[in-house]
Amino acid sequence: MSEHWTNYWKQGFLTSFGGGIKGNYQGKLKRLWLDHSKKISPGSHVLDIGTGNGALLDLLQSNHTLDLVGIDRAEINNEISDSINGVFHSKVSAESMPFEDDQFDVVIAQFALEYTDLDFSLSEVFRVLKKNGLFIFVCHNPESIIVKPNEQILNEAKLILKNMQSYIYELSSAMIINDEKSISLKYSMIKDYIENRKRTHIDAIIGTNLPLFLDFLYSNRNKNIDFVEAARQFENELQLLVLRLDELVDASKKSITLINQLKLLNKDIEVREVYENGELIASYVKAIK
Repeated sequence: MSEHWTNYWKQGFLTSFGGGIKGNYQGKLKRLWLDHSKKISPGSHVLDIGTGNGALLDLLQSNHTLDLVGIDRAEINNEISDSINGVFHSKVSAESMPFEDDQFDVVIAQFALEYTDLDFSLSEVFRVLKKNGLFIFVCHNPESIIVKPNEQILNEAKLILKNMQSYIYELSSAMIINDEKSISLKYSMIKDYIENRKRTHIDAIIGTNLPLFLDFLYSNRNKNIDFVEAARQFENELQLLVLRLDELVDASKKSITLINQLKLLNKDIEVREVYENGELIASYVKAIK
């Protein structure tokens, strides 16, 4: 999992939402963490699990100075994290953290802990968290507007790899040798497939980038381009998309297990859902150790 997240953070994103949010988190998620930052005592030792490039730690220090530490299984982009007050550790997993027992006053995570092996990571969280320490986790919800649309894109991507990728290669090969009859036939087959899927899954099929890639191929059909290599790159990108979204969907299901395990460990745990403009975006859990 960490390799493609390393590549993601290298692009300079601050949040896990990519180019959709240019700065830090916005809306309800931003307000949630800013509200908590006001309640955390100045100088508190805070650990952020799955910190990425430090988005949450950047928000937490908006009100006063905190002793901040961020860890991530991937490689953190130092050009981004160096501008944020805190100590960052790359290539560190939540299942085995290099910290002393009872070291932190607060442990936080957003869209991170549910990606881990909960049998080990939860034990580590409670090991490094001080007695009466606070933990706050924001997790993916299987029914959220983050997960559900991406689950549809995932299904479309898998169908393309299974049913269309061979035709994409055949179209690309025909374009290299200028076989107009074959080009017309294969292009029409793929175009018809896209139009058919658009009738019921328009956002999902667009999310796979197949319509955009087909337009690229056809609009450049008379140019000296290695179309087969372009098709190979598209397939690789599609496979990476499937990998990322498979992880997302699986993690959202593990969030349910995470919350249930925390309830067993702490009867006073606060569990609620986070909404933005009436739409579910995440689950939220908070408690004192």
